[in-house]
Amino acid sequence: MKKQILIVEDDNSIRELLFDAFEAEGYDVLAADNGLSALNTLSVSTPDIILMDVQMPVMDGFKFRDEHARHPLWSKIPLLAMSAQSEFKNTFDHFIEKPLELEVLLTEVSNLSSR
Repeated sequence: MKKQILIVEDDNSIRELLFDAFEAEGYDVLAADNGLSALNTLSVSTPDIILMDVQMPVMDGFKFRDEHARHPLWSKIPLLAMSAQSEFKNTFDHFIEKPLELEVLLTEVSNLSSR
């Protein structure tokens, strides 16, 4: 069975690039453009991992993480945060810095989704 990933990214070009890259790697890919849209997606689907930008409009990664952590089922889904702001690294369990190196990101996601 394919692993499913939810990509939460407000930048259309980055979201599309990540969507295509993970689809090419064999993932079933869901996408959202902000944290609130991602919560709506989680209400109907349970991905194996969430890859999320931190700084987004409507609901940012911090607020999303708080909602994610409160829900018994969602809190079990690994959350990998991405940001160009390296100071956010210590505020998330799993973090990758932008600009993204695709091979590093694919490896990190594979490792987290295998847990």
